[in-house]
Amino acid sequence: MTGVFTVFMTLSAIEYKMLGLGMALAILIDATVVRGVLLPAAMSLLGERAWSRTTGSIARAPSAEPSRVAGAWRRPRVRQAQPVQRRSSALNG
Repeated sequence: MTGVFTVFMTLSAIEYKMLGLGMALAILIDATVVRGVLLPAAMSLLGERAWSRTTGSIARAPSAEPSRVAGAWRRPRVRQAQPVQRRSSALNG
């Protein structure tokens, strides 16, 4: 992505050059400083708390069972077939 935005600096319009330089620097800073230094430091400071859920979020988490999920699909009740009663008519003889 940095290479794509550095190509913008070869264009003639100054706006494109500023956009290309700004985005290329932002991506480099994100890739090196934020993801390489700040994120691992924060994870080591948080320790196990970084990987565990709090008790409040567990209580709010939806259940994975379809019967407990709101609006879950339920199988419709099937009525038992009733025997057909034929009427005698004059046409049947």
